[in-house]
Amino acid sequence: MTEVSYFEGTSSYYADDIIDNKIEETDLSLTAEENFKRKFNKFKEFFSRKNILKFEIMIGEEAISIENTQGNIVISTIHKTQIEKRIETFSEKEKSKIGYIHISTIQILIKSTFMKGIDSPLEIALEDSRILDKRQATIAQVKCNLKYGKIKFDINLQMGLSLKDKDLDRSTVSHYKLENSNFMKKDNHPFTICYKLIML
Repeated sequence: MTEVSYFEGTSSYYADDIIDNKIEETDLSLTAEENFKRKFNKFKEFFSRKNILKFEIMIGEEAISIENTQGNIVISTIHKTQIEKRIETFSEKEKSKIGYIHISTIQILIKSTFMKGIDSPLEIALEDSRILDKRQATIAQVKCNLKYGKIKFDINLQMGLSLKDKDLDRSTVSHYKLENSNFMKKDNHPFTICYKLIML
């Protein structure tokens, strides 16, 4: 077998080989595994490649000021610099093979900072703002009320992301809008947004 090219990088891997033996010169036998080990060793190496699996949890919390409750601000739940710092803790061999991350689930918890029972409708949406079409960019949308004190929901994403993406930080962002724009005085914070991200 002649190897034309074999490449394993941070975002892809491939192999290109030419079998240069005449078929009749190769002893084809379902029981003689050694023949195939010798002749197709590179193919076996390629197809037995193992992915790097790391179970990671990222957590964040942000207090939202009343000035930023009208849909004018977004919160990123994925931070490229944070991911890069985690990858730095891996071995050199592992680092050279990691080009993608897999986002499994995002859990979002919204906590009010005032007494329960005060009517305060809130709309929150999780979006992939890399996508240009606003409708298609929406991953999940929830209408809730802060009068209950806490609101929690899980979003099952199962989404793969390339670490080479320029806008990786914009792949899952939270938009939020409080219905009552006159709810609190300036420089106060009606709620906090907490998120937990499960990543493989």
